[in-house]
Amino acid sequence: MEDSPVPAGKNGKWELTLACLAGTLLVNAMLSAVFFKDGGAVSAIASAMAVLVLSVPIFKIVIEDFKFGRTHMNELVLIAVLAGVSRGDLLTAGLIAFFMLIGLVIETRSASGARKSLEEVAGMTRLKARLISENGEEKTLDATSLSPGDLIRIRPGEAVPADGRIVSGESAIQEANITGESLPVDKSPDMDVFAGTMNLSGAIDVRVSRTGADTTIGKVKELILAAEQSRPRFVRMMDDYARLYTPMVLMFAFFTWALAGHEMSRVVAVLVAACPMALVLSAPTAAVAALSAAARLGILIRSIENLESVATVSAFVFDKTGTLTSGELEVAELAPCKGISSAELLGMAASVEKDSNHPVAKAIMRLARRAGVKVLPVSGLKEMPGRGVIATLGDSILIAGNLKWMKENNVDLSDFPSFDDEARSAMSMLFLAKNSTALGILALEDKPRNDASSAVRDLRSLSISSISIVTGDRNSVALKISRDLGIAEFHGECSPADKVESISNLKEEKHRTAFVGDGVNDAPALAASDIGIAMGAAGSGLAIETASIALMNNRLDNLPFLILLSRAYKRIMLQNFVLGAAFILVGVAAGAMGKLGAVQAALLQLASAIAIIMNSARLVRMEKRPTNEAKLK
Repeated sequence: MEDSPVPAGKNGKWELTLACLAGTLLVNAMLSAVFFKDGGAVSAIASAMAVLVLSVPIFKIVIEDFKFGRTHMNELVLIAVLAGVSRGDLLTAGLIAFFMLIGLVIETRSASGARKSLEEVAGMTRLKARLISENGEEKTLDATSLSPGDLIRIRPGEAVPADGRIVSGESAIQEANITGESLPVDKSPDMDVFAGTMNLSGAIDVRVSRTGADTTIGKVKELILAAEQSRPRFVRMMDDYARLYTPMVLMFAFFTWALAGHEMSRVVAVLVAACPMALVLSAPTAAVAALSAAARLGILIRSIENLESVATVSAFVFDKTGTLTSGELEVAELAPCKGISSAELLGMAASVEKDSNHPVAKAIMRLARRAGVKVLPVSGLKEMPGRGVIATLGDSILIAGNLKWMKENNVDLSDFPSFDDEARSAMSMLFLAKNSTALGILALEDKPRNDASSAVRDLRSLSISSISIVTGDRNSVALKISRDLGIAEFHGECSPADKVESISNLKEEKHRTAFVGDGVNDAPALAASDIGIAMGAAGSGLAIETASIALMNNRLDNLPFLILLSRAYKRIMLQNFVLGAAFILVGVAAGAMGKLGAVQAALLQLASAIAIIMNSARLVRMEKRPTNEAKLK
């Protein structure tokens, strides 16, 4: 973390080397004193050499602390070691420094180990690529040399070096490092692949769309490293009091010295026992462990504050398409206006929607390819979030979208065919017009995700008092989905501004809100909520950048798990704090009363650090059960 008490080596290797050398000298000092008649001089020399070796990293850390205005435990360690040296007890001084340095090494290596597990995803970006030239020849080069538009070939057993879309070939792709899904995903032409994933079964040719830091995995790397470096509120609160801690300990040590008849051994024990190693570790270790547990399941959290806030969320607001539903819309019916054929209606719709990433557009393009209709080139395409699209076709203006979009463009709504029965009225409707003249309607169906109902039920069991749906679809569509999922509150025909207003209304009712959307047209709502959660963010750089939390897969059962993880994190952090405070209070009291020696106090510090790290590590192994009940091992 930013204010780690060990600003030295990133993984503690340097400190560990010195600790091993000093440990050898201290063992030699103890053996010399016990087994050799004239071993006193040898023991003293070995102890002095150990103290000198151990003083190097301690002095370095203390200098770094003063340089950045930090006051943690390192100053107390240094004072305790100097006090031991002043008493002529070099062996005790060396043992104190040794055990404290070992504790710091354990802390550093634990943090770097967790950081390394988070960075393993990013480590896969150092890859080779097979570039296909215009004459079909392959050329091997670094993935960093690729550019958007390049054609690359990925053979079985090779990692995907860049984001792109499959041009030819079929294969199974292992995407666990991005989405958290353990099963491979079958891929075919026109499907996206992501850098860092593994090609398992067949050779595929891919047209590169994003490279380097712009790839999904590059943005994942930035997000997880930013989250790991963020600081919990608890740490910031501790920092506010840290500058008072060392003076208070020194004052207590002075009173101990005065009341204990100037007995320096008790003062040294108090100084060592008062080192807040466990307190400093209590929040950062829990935070990194929780972030690791989330990343393992494809849940990326922008900062640790976002994870803390999830525990207090009382209202969930869901977008519909691509969130509660699969987003795999299918065109169920074509309803052209008089004088327009179904093929012409589909061709016009495909022409204006071909460059959009919206699920409605993708469904239309799938049907257009299957039907073999002609897709005409358009220009000046503009996508209006929550309304539709508009483009120029020759001398004509094509407009596609919802009823509100038709009204805004002065289209006579009475010219559109009517859908009176309930089954049709619950479908998603795309209205199409040309030069303000109605062309027809495309009716699309989208079914709830398989896990949507259970996720809503689990959220309610976790005391989420308000669950609602906001969607740009008509009220009849929202009503059907809400009935299917058992959600009482819904709002249809919502623009992005309407979604923001719904969230604002919940905030006025004193709710802590979480908005869950697919990242398409949901940026204002994601930003307006207390916690913005983007579903299926793999491949969506905008969703990863704007959301507080990004779910790289489409698993709705990650939402209840996220709440349980947040609550477990806060619980573990509190346990760590209480445990660390108990170690300090017991150690200081025992040291002041002469019941605990300085070396034993150092061992107690080491034990407290190990206990805190092991308690936090339970979060890393936190798992989802079939009932979505998260279990701490």
